[in-house]
Amino acid sequence: MIIRKMIMTLVIFSSISFASGIRPIFNPFTTIDWSFFGDNFEWSAKLCSCELGETGLQKAGFEISFFEPIALIDVSATPWNFPSIGLQLSKSLGRKQGVTREASGDDDKTTAFRYTHFIIYPIFSVINLVTDYVCFEKLSALSFGFMAEVNPAHNNDAIAAFLSPQKLLFALASPACIADCAASSIGKPINSLYFCAGCWEPLGTNTGWTIGAEPVTEAATLATRLLDNMHATYALTKSSNAFFSSSTSGAAVKNSMCSETYFPLVLKSQYKLQLAYPIVWDAITIGSIGTKWANFKLGKDKAEDMAFWLWRKRDQCAGAYDCKSTFSGVR
Repeated sequence: MIIRKMIMTLVIFSSISFASGIRPIFNPFTTIDWSFFGDNFEWSAKLCSCELGETGLQKAGFEISFFEPIALIDVSATPWNFPSIGLQLSKSLGRKQGVTREASGDDDKTTAFRYTHFIIYPIFSVINLVTDYVCFEKLSALSFGFMAEVNPAHNNDAIAAFLSPQKLLFALASPACIADCAASSIGKPINSLYFCAGCWEPLGTNTGWTIGAEPVTEAATLATRLLDNMHATYALTKSSNAFFSSSTSGAAVKNSMCSETYFPLVLKSQYKLQLAYPIVWDAITIGSIGTKWANFKLGKDKAEDMAFWLWRKRDQCAGAYDCKSTFSGVR
């Protein structure tokens, strides 16, 4: 029933002719990698069960696994600019234009600064593709989950270091990230190396500064930093059976077959990023080497404004899962 409903919805909307240049938030049907959803929807005949509240009673279901698009992440050097919407607010609202510092003199470092936004937009709920049996994200309203312009730590290294002092050590972890780079490039990022973003930069502190060499992978790095920050603040949850090996116990964290659970670190295997603007591309693994996907993605005007669809994996006991919205606290 769920697959039939999805096919009917896509058939209806695929007949609509969208003008070129319409932003992904208004044009999800040609900017979303729908084949990725179909290829990764797994339905198992394996039985599972979940406890009903505190009653002690068990409800049976079947194990399923899938990715769903739940949000858009904007990255822009211009403050208050929302590429996914095509909206530019006044630049005079207390934030400066992002810059790229070119290497000069004895300083051989080139850095860049950009702003990020997290726009909650669970398209399956928006188009009413919801069921009682398979639990997609239920929030059907568009909302802003994060805007870097109102976060004082985003452009201030000192504040960011004060709020997350442990992340100062992330920059020293580059050698360890080689293993994550190799694993991410074959679709298997190492969650335990939570300070790495594969072949991209180490996550570092949650600021908008990057190396300033390759804008597409740097935008993806900033998107991953945002996910890490939202996990740290409990704005995102663990919705998959992502493996995370503890350095002390070696144990995997609790699975999420019956409900979402809080987890304070980004789980890279739980997410995929898919470029939606200015060029539409396939969903990619976080940290995947840039030569596989990042070349020629700046658009005709070479602008560095980008938008990514965020795909999140769900592993669940369908029919028994405690189906609540991740973003239920959003108003």
